[in-house]
Amino acid sequence: MSLIRLSITFSCFLLMSQFAFATSNAAKQNTHLSSYECPSDEVLNRFSGFDDLALGEHHGTVETPIFVRCLVDHTIKHQNQRVIVSLEMPSSAREPAADFWRKSDTEDGRSSIAMGALVRHLVDLENKLLVDLHFQHRTRFFDTAEVGEHYSKNRTKVIGLEINELSQKGKVIALAGNIHTMKQWPESFQGIGPELEFEGQYFGESFTHIVIDVANGGNTWSCIPDCGIQPHRKNEEASRGDFTIDQHRGHDFVYYLDADGFTASPPNDVIVQRGDSLSVQ
Repeated sequence: MSLIRLSITFSCFLLMSQFAFATSNAAKQNTHLSSYECPSDEVLNRFSGFDDLALGEHHGTVETPIFVRCLVDHTIKHQNQRVIVSLEMPSSAREPAADFWRKSDTEDGRSSIAMGALVRHLVDLENKLLVDLHFQHRTRFFDTAEVGEHYSKNRTKVIGLEINELSQKGKVIALAGNIHTMKQWPESFQGIGPELEFEGQYFGESFTHIVIDVANGGNTWSCIPDCGIQPHRKNEEASRGDFTIDQHRGHDFVYYLDADGFTASPPNDVIVQRGDSLSVQ
């Protein structure tokens, strides 16, 4: 009996340790978050006024997940329709302890601390039947090897058409990297390399494609060229809060957050507290 009690006690200790680590991680970042808060109702009304949204992000920022959370909450409050949020993640991302949220090939910023906070909020909303979540990279099962092979060869198209079909069920807010959400290959990309396929080209006319950016530069967490905090280029021709027609990135519009700049949000398990500063491993 004592062995059983010891096993239970040790299991509880492990669970408490994991919770404390996650809480500590969040607290560490919270002390270093940017000053960015929800935009005005005027800005949110403009976004929620579109039928369906394809939001192209720069992975690994604090500000974009905050903006998306504000937009989803605003849409739920002010629009009487089903809200579907589509994320560029596997379905395992629902669980805070999933491998997705640990240092891995998702170090590009999709598994960031800020994005983790957004997903936890969205899962809470889903549990309250306020939103439906769609995971673009969810686990899929196929009846035959041929069907699985067809998916592998046409993955981008399948995901794009799947997101488009969601628009028949409610208002879609799709969030993905800004290459995936393009509606057309930009002329400015001609000659840089071969034209790529992207999910956004399979979205229907109900979708408005918007890049989320900042005018004042800052930093992101990405893996180009190496995984870590990377500088984000300042746009001298834009101002914070601008909502402009996109002429260079294959979207309809670019929205420049009313923020001092992007703040890098590292993956969940690479934050280390040293004195008053943050460092990454």
